Amino acid sequence: MRKRLAYILVSLLYVCTSVLTCQVGYAAFAGGEDGEETQPRYSYTSFITAYVAENSDGDADCTVTVHGKSSATKISGYMYLEQYKNGQWIQYDYWYDSVSDSTMYMSETRAVTSGYKYRVRFSGTVYSGSNSESVSATSATVQF
Repeated sequence: MRKRLAYILVSLLYVCTSVLTCQVGYAAFAGGEDGEETQPRYSYTSFITAYVAENSDGDADCTVTVHGKSSATKISGYMYLEQYKNGQWIQYDYWYDSVSDSTMYMSETRAVTSGYKYRVRFSGTVYSGSNSESVSATSATVQF
């Protein structure tokens, strides 16, 4: 139920940014670097969002949504939680998922060390039959 609610909220976020041209939270769209909104032209992918937020327990709520076009048959990829430490981004944790569908939603919560910046990065593949394309997105940076 929690994942379904989060999926609905992320979808509403997309509608808000598309229709009202406003940005809510710390979402970044496909190809964005450090929160910069860019939307490359993909053949099989409609949009990607990567999001990180601090919850009430001080943990990192990490989400990625990949919406393929109607021709998409499979989506797979890694969601990385990265920490900025000693002048560089390091991998703090990661998760993998693969779905035989045109939409993939990933949501994980991870305890993090306060006093650091974090971001979520997604790297994956969207398939359309035997064809495929690489896709990626990076969230905005959040200080914990």
